[in-house]
Amino acid sequence: DIQTYVSYPAQWSAEQQNIMLNAAKKAGFRNVVGKDEASAAVVCILRAKQKILEESGLLCREKPLNVLVVDMGAGTTDLAFVEVVVQENGDISTAIRSVWPPRTSEHIYGGSMMDAVLLKLLKAWLTDSGAPPETAEQIIEGQRSQIKAWKEFTVSPLLRDGNEISDCMSVSNIAGMLSIPLADFL
Repeated sequence: DIQTYVSYPAQWSAEQQNIMLNAAKKAGFRNVVGKDEASAAVVCILRAKQKILEESGLLCREKPLNVLVVDMGAGTTDLAFVEVVVQENGDISTAIRSVWPPRTSEHIYGGSMMDAVLLKLLKAWLTDSGAPPETAEQIIEGQRSQIKAWKEFTVSPLLRDGNEISDCMSVSNIAGMLSIPLADFL
């Protein structure tokens, strides 16, 4: 028999989980089993590294192990505390103890959220530097791919090295990410 596993965010309600499972069943998949993404990731890693983890003493059979799963994607960041127990027979059981953002949150956090914050800071910097708001918006809209590259290759390393965001918002740093001269706009 073929078994189909479907995963979903740990924050999803039972109703949302059932919608996903029923969609898989209606698509023709057989023996559909659901698992939240955090638990699925933990089980996958434990299966692959179980012997090493047991030999090191980090994983003991019948003793709960709490794992923080950090799932960072392009648009979201999800945290989940997963309690894991490896039974004597080797079966692994999991239970989600806590998630962030909470199930009731309307906010998402992640790469696209950080892009929005950075674009807002950039627009403010441009207008404070003398660019009319419409011009600042045109720069941002016309230079999105360069701005994302600037975030990854200039801003991220500066922040990693202990600099503050204001250090990233220098004329030389911003001018270096634009494909057209900054002076043309100011």
